[in-house]
Amino acid sequence: MRVDATLEPARDIGTGFLLGILLFPLVFSWFLLRKGHSAVSRATGFAWLALFVTLGFVVPSASVHPAPATVAGSPRPEDPAMAPSAPRVTAPALHEAYERNEVAADARFKGRVVEIVGVVSAISKDPYDNLFVAIQGGGATMDIHAYFDEAQGGQVASLKTGQTLTIRGRVDGYVMASILVKACRLV
Repeated sequence: MRVDATLEPARDIGTGFLLGILLFPLVFSWFLLRKGHSAVSRATGFAWLALFVTLGFVVPSASVHPAPATVAGSPRPEDPAMAPSAPRVTAPALHEAYERNEVAADARFKGRVVEIVGVVSAISKDPYDNLFVAIQGGGATMDIHAYFDEAQGGQVASLKTGQTLTIRGRVDGYVMASILVKACRLV
């Protein structure tokens, strides 16, 4: 009986590798293409990868559709225009508060409806086709992104870069070099 020396032993999927595939399939599933992994292991790993990617596109993220929360025991107004009153802050002052201490600024502003006065630096849409107006925050890299509903599209389209405006919206915090303000209305 002749034994072929080119056959390699089957690779075992260890606990760490299995956890990597389950938690980070975009990275670890590709390692199943190395020699020695069975067709069943490959099919299972890539089926999990396909399911993971599909669920990532189908299930809406929390940042796009935030869940209602409460501030000081009372529900947040979903529409800032319905808030009885809102403190007024300039865009540079809001920027400075977040630049100085993000935790303290979140405690003061996050989840609260405020009126922000500032200068328009851009009018655009994000990758999800949501309308936003970038307001100069005073720093070289940090703008305030004020998000508007589609119903506000006509008003947003009439804005011009360099124009001073006042908006009312709910501060959503600091994310990736921008202060996010959601559910905005022009005042």
